[in-house]
Amino acid sequence: MKKKLAVLFPGTGYTCKEPLMARLGEAFSAHGYELVKLDFSGVPFSEIKTLEEALERTKPVLLAQLQSIDPAKSELAFVSKSLGTVCAGWLEEHWGVFPRQLYLTPLPKTLAYVKSASRVAGMVLGTQDKFLQAEALRGFCEERKIPCLIAEGTGHNLKYTQPALTRALEDRVLELCGGALAW
Repeated sequence: MKKKLAVLFPGTGYTCKEPLMARLGEAFSAHGYELVKLDFSGVPFSEIKTLEEALERTKPVLLAQLQSIDPAKSELAFVSKSLGTVCAGWLEEHWGVFPRQLYLTPLPKTLAYVKSASRVAGMVLGTQDKFLQAEALRGFCEERKIPCLIAEGTGHNLKYTQPALTRALEDRVLELCGGALAW
């Protein structure tokens, strides 16, 4: 039997300790997954000018933190945020495996990693996201029959000024995540 692993990929300023990532981790743990929380704090993002450079600087950190994992012997789920979505897509390609993917605020480059064999449980984006237009993501997901949650009135951080609205959005993301857990 394969070991069930849920890998949490943070963003540049969004760690695995954020409430949404923590709640998603708890949901996977409750379904028998061991959590692997990646940490990109050692990457000097403030000095990096481009997404390509950020990805290149993050790859060795990512691979070092995952060196003990044998993807062929694991049932994998990736939960990723922002730059983490690009990393999760890249790792799927690099390892040649198709984990369950839940993409939170994917970047345009993330979409290039989604192949016909990819197992994307869902994508989440705010209508005020500065990196990707909500309608573009909605169309991308509709074409591929990927569940898509567009959060009205929130930006890239998926947070509202009212904590109750943020909590309600987290609840909706957890409902979407149910698709990743049910496979």
